[in-house]
Amino acid sequence: MPTVPVTLATRNYAYVQPLANGDVCPAGVDLHLIRTWDALPRVAARSPDIDGGEASFGRYLLGLAAGDRSAVGLPIFLMRGFRQRCFFVRADSPLHEISELGGKRVGINEWPASGNTWARALLRDQGVPIRSVSWLVGQVSDGYKPVPNDPLPTGVERAPADRMLVDMLASGEIDCLVCPWPPAGFYDASSAIRRLYPDFLSVEQEYFRRTGIYPGHHVIVLRRELVDAHPEVALALYSAFDEARRATESDLRAIAEILPWLLAELEQDTRLMGQQLHPYGVEANRAMIAAFCEEEFAQGLTSWQLDPGLAFAEFERLVRVAVGV
Repeated sequence: MPTVPVTLATRNYAYVQPLANGDVCPAGVDLHLIRTWDALPRVAARSPDIDGGEASFGRYLLGLAAGDRSAVGLPIFLMRGFRQRCFFVRADSPLHEISELGGKRVGINEWPASGNTWARALLRDQGVPIRSVSWLVGQVSDGYKPVPNDPLPTGVERAPADRMLVDMLASGEIDCLVCPWPPAGFYDASSAIRRLYPDFLSVEQEYFRRTGIYPGHHVIVLRRELVDAHPEVALALYSAFDEARRATESDLRAIAEILPWLLAELEQDTRLMGQQLHPYGVEANRAMIAAFCEEEFAQGLTSWQLDPGLAFAEFERLVRVAVGV
């Protein structure tokens, strides 16, 4: 049987290396991986030269809620991350807890992004109404990801085009900054900015113990035309990505020598989270998916609460067909 050529774009994650170097090959698929952040906007735009790839979980769900069925999502959570580490304040700030952000002025780099949705969920988790915060969306710092031109909810403002949020934080015009990666200058010895939670590791671990949620940010999506023409490709790709993930995790201890205490970190992580640190699939992530659907509705990103069973309904239908159910 001839193979189906498929081009996907992702970031250069360790979890895709076994696919990129040919150690894992999807059955019946001639896979070409483009491993660069720069290609991801082409995935989002459904560029005809790309069959799919890494996409925002949040934006994918927003599309489903709006009736967009042009992409088929696979429950491959390539990017995950806790967001307590993503709150930044001035070094001399009196703020030390998310629960203290009510009534404060907070900058954020974009609104519907998955990571920022999870970050705002932490406010709700701590009893802080999202609308009690004065939000300002803008560019974080020089060289940072440009701000998408998303529609903003009532009460959420845009920062002046000529101002960087990091500068507004330093000057006291905002009290806190929420962004996925530290702003420029954060790691300088003379930086006037600190994390809201300097010991974010302990705070994030406690959050996981309490909720069991390891937030998912990006998934793999495929163009509808590809799946309609070759439905077997979706399952082959899922199986290959999952095999690559398992191969990567089985090798983590073998590469622990690259950092002095990485082995201790790995042992701590698996004691807390289990042997599968980045599980794929619907069942292993059902609670997390449901929590995210609830957040999108609670935060006003969707006008109705998406049934979490719809998130990967097409993929699950293909699985049922494949097993004859």
